[in-house]
Amino acid sequence: MASIWQFRDHIHQSGTPFPQEILDATEGSPLLAQLLANRGLRTPDDIRAFLNLQDYQPTSGWALPDMEPAVNRILKAIEAQEPILIYGDFDVDGITGTSVLYETLKKHLKANVSFYIPDRATEGHGLNTAALVRLTSSRKLKLVITTDTGITNFPEVSLLNGLGVDTIVTDHHALPENLPPALANINSQRLLTEVDANHPMGHLCGAGVAYKLCEILLEKSMPADEAQRAAESLLDIVAVGTVVDMVPLVHENRWLVYRGLQVLNRRQRPGFNEILEQAGAKADAPITSETLGFTIGPRLNALGRLERADQGVELITSQDPERIRVIAAHLEFLNRKRRDLCDQTYLEAEAHLQKSGGLDDKRAIILASPDWNPGIIGIVASRLIEKYHVPVFMMVVDESKAEVRCSARSIPGFHLHDELLALERYFLGFGGHAGAGGFALKLDRLEAFKRDLHQICQAKITEEQMRPSVEVDAKLVWSQVNPHLLTLIDKLAPFGMANPSPKFVLENVNVAAQRFMGEDERHIKLVLANPNGQKGESNTPLEAIIWNFGRKERFDARAPYSFVVVPGLNSFNGTTKVQLIIEDYKTDQAARLSTETQNAPAIEPAQTAVQPAKVAALKPEVTTIVKTVPSQAESESQPSGPQWIDHRGRESIDVFIGQLMLPLQDQRSVLIYHEGKKPDIPFLNESLLKTRTQLTPAQELILWDLPPSAESFQALLKRVRPEVIHLVGGKYQSVPIFASEQNYLKLIVQILRRGEESQVLEVPAFASQLATTEAVVTHGLMLLEKLNLLESCVAETGNLQKLQVRLLPQNASSQEDITRRLEYAVFQQALKEVGKFRAWVLKTPIATIKSTLNASILSDFVLNSSTALMASAINYEPGSQPEVSAPV
Repeated sequence: MASIWQFRDHIHQSGTPFPQEILDATEGSPLLAQLLANRGLRTPDDIRAFLNLQDYQPTSGWALPDMEPAVNRILKAIEAQEPILIYGDFDVDGITGTSVLYETLKKHLKANVSFYIPDRATEGHGLNTAALVRLTSSRKLKLVITTDTGITNFPEVSLLNGLGVDTIVTDHHALPENLPPALANINSQRLLTEVDANHPMGHLCGAGVAYKLCEILLEKSMPADEAQRAAESLLDIVAVGTVVDMVPLVHENRWLVYRGLQVLNRRQRPGFNEILEQAGAKADAPITSETLGFTIGPRLNALGRLERADQGVELITSQDPERIRVIAAHLEFLNRKRRDLCDQTYLEAEAHLQKSGGLDDKRAIILASPDWNPGIIGIVASRLIEKYHVPVFMMVVDESKAEVRCSARSIPGFHLHDELLALERYFLGFGGHAGAGGFALKLDRLEAFKRDLHQICQAKITEEQMRPSVEVDAKLVWSQVNPHLLTLIDKLAPFGMANPSPKFVLENVNVAAQRFMGEDERHIKLVLANPNGQKGESNTPLEAIIWNFGRKERFDARAPYSFVVVPGLNSFNGTTKVQLIIEDYKTDQAARLSTETQNAPAIEPAQTAVQPAKVAALKPEVTTIVKTVPSQAESESQPSGPQWIDHRGRESIDVFIGQLMLPLQDQRSVLIYHEGKKPDIPFLNESLLKTRTQLTPAQELILWDLPPSAESFQALLKRVRPEVIHLVGGKYQSVPIFASEQNYLKLIVQILRRGEESQVLEVPAFASQLATTEAVVTHGLMLLEKLNLLESCVAETGNLQKLQVRLLPQNASSQEDITRRLEYAVFQQALKEVGKFRAWVLKTPIATIKSTLNASILSDFVLNSSTALMASAINYEPGSQPEVSAPV
């Protein structure tokens, strides 16, 4: 369904000029005035305050309710060296809030303090009763300080009171009807309800609230200049929590991020530096709010989603280089696993949806499975909304408890929390807001709940709400897309919630060249041309990128398009130029905006004394690409993709494939995908056997083995580009789908011992040798290292694909039960995921596999432009890697 493009401000888009006093405040730029008006800034004073962030006067933390009793109690505990516990949530806001409190109390104030972050899977959100009882006993607690959690935990705080433990709640979530009986409840939302609905600190995140408390503790305990330096050193942590938790970047939040980015760019915190290095970021690249949201944030979040988040606090607050390196490398592994897991779950969700008849006339997607990870289903729900634009409810079935846990995401106009209140009778627990929520219910009530939920969605959600929309700031003419435009945009930074990166419309544009890029070619890079340039007007081609595009569509070089773009800068071979991030596009005929905005004029270039300045490179934003449905003629003209032939379940499949190969290999190019021990196929021509590292194009692809993951399956099809796919899986008639963990560990050691005692290990090649995923290899090596069977380190800085591995002498057999180790559980899960995917491929109808994997491969993906033109236009040499940073 095509999206609607709506301008944020209607008054001046209609051509009404800005008053001179507004233009004076915006350096004479109508475009800058428009961007500010779109963000609600329409008076000279508001505009000057927004543009001169360095002059902002931060608000005192004393304005937060209950601050005084909290400060007095903490200072008393520090003086008496009473045991203090910081209890934080497991998301990035909780991790950063805990880090701020822990570093302040431990490093600066020398308190007797420890911290605890609950396990998402077993303990859930909020204060956990069993954990509190255990910690109170083992750590002899006298004071508990929460961060980013606790405001709804009335029974748990009452329990602590009964145990003789004082509680200080610091939080920012929605206030309950009755606050918990804590010694202090410091919650930024209390400012909105008790003081001023527009209070500048009313939207602080959990880390922001913790910072305001720590700032006062430092002021009360240290000389003024020392306290100021100590507080400033915490701002980098606060900036990460503020951006990633997606609170509005206005007033106090915007200032905290502005100052925090200044601290971050001094590169003084080893933990953040190591995260960026492990992620492959350039050492001299400026750190922006986009860096926090799309590089640092996802890696910290992966901890709380897949493991315990305690290591995140250790990484941020530690000064131990070796420990920091180890944790940051583990975060990089986990982030890759998170992406793989999200991709696999997304494919499974799509398969579930199609199996149940697709969306059809339903106005919500409700899916449940016992196999999904509760830590990532919210991400998958958001991805499904991008495609279908209806509320999505992703549920994990816990059969052992006969319960269902759900993570839900909604669309504008359907207030998730308010609508679900009508179904509160079903819930064991429930929380959320307009756009997201979560709940649990009994398994035996699931079908009745789904029926009632569908009825509510059918009654409340309109066709208009189901149509996606993109808010844009203004139209641009071709000549306005230049470095000076980036100078104007940079005046609005930092970007985030309530202050998004500006989006512009470029109309009547041609695609001169295009190529796919990225490790699995999921992104596409375009060269855009101006077909109607007037004499004397700049007609320099523009580079553009669409993230997560996939090989789904082709651009017609003869057709004009309209694009929604976010301008940025890209550096390549020492040259910096404008690069556009495309968020949406339409054919020129389809690009008709809604009635009230379609005649909006482009803002004329400003005549100002401001000279173009060097602008910090804007990192790419994660984008939602809403594509128009091609016409029937367009669809029929496109290739239909490879033919699939199903050989699964055939008896004597090895003999059949051997007989098939004899005539086939003489007439067609053939590739047999197989990894591991050579298959026993009669008349086999072994030169046709290829692993994932040896793939070449072929007309016939025989899948004797099955790829270990959805991503590797897609990469295989894109590399081979077959006309015919023979789905066989014959290997698994003699090899078990689900491998034994301990046997697999022995196999890893056996293969390593065939080489030198110390060797450089290429992770992708080793994964191919083992016929598994890179996640299995990395977690297997980590487990073996914990068992003192080997030592490993990164062979090349920043290259996690190449490890230096040294086998250690085997000691006498240990009596340790390795299955109790966390590393064993992670390795076991990674290995199980490989088996689950292969089992899915073996039993799933081909039609579902095709639609799920998007396996229709186009053989000619560059239209009406030669390879030479493309290489010239986008500074690309065959075999080189593009100089761009894809979002995580």
